Order: sequence, then structure tokens, then C-alpha cells
Amino acid sequence: MNSYNKKEFKEYLITKVKEDTARLYASDMLVCVNAFEKIKLYKNRNLAWVLEDFIIHKDAIKNYLQDEFLVALTEVGSNDSGLYDSLSSKAKHYLQMLESKA
Repeated sequence: MNSYNKKEFKEYLITKVKEDTARLYASDMLVCVNAFEKIKLYKNRNLAWVLEDFIIHKDAIKNYLQDEFLVALTEVGSNDSGLYDSLSSKAKHYLQMLESKA
């Protein structure tokens, strides 16, 4: 998942949302990527795959995934439990950015 580029994502987001929001989203996504790297299910996976899987299964396996995500967040030094619920919109923006580059 080392393919995440915070600067590139922020620059893309600036064309979609306010600059302050873009900066926050890009920073939050970095924290989420670091947390995803700690989740067994997502180890050694491509970031786009992880985000698509997260969006698809967020509700179906919410209890497992949310618990794993919150544990991983603390492992990377974050206590922002709200990131889980706000991640879908950030993930969708990131996937749209990747699509626009293709």
C-alpha cells in the first residue's frame, strides 16, 4: 500500500472540495492507509483493491472490520474512531482519482 501519495491526492481533492477539506481528507487517508497495513486481511494488498473491498464489505462485515480498524488505528498512534465512518467518501474520491489517471 506504499503507493499512496498524499500530495497527489490533496491536489486532486482541491478540484473537488474546499482546500481545507482536501488537506484533511489527504491526511486522514494517510492514517487509514497506515491502519490498513496492520489489518491481516489487507496485508500485502494493492491500495485500490483494499479501498474497493472496504467500500463493498463495510456494512456486511462491519463489526469485524471496524474492530480490526480501530485496533490498527491505535497501533499507528491515532485515536480518531470517526475515521471508520468517514472513510467511504475518502475512499471513493481516491478511487475516482485513480480512474481519472487511467
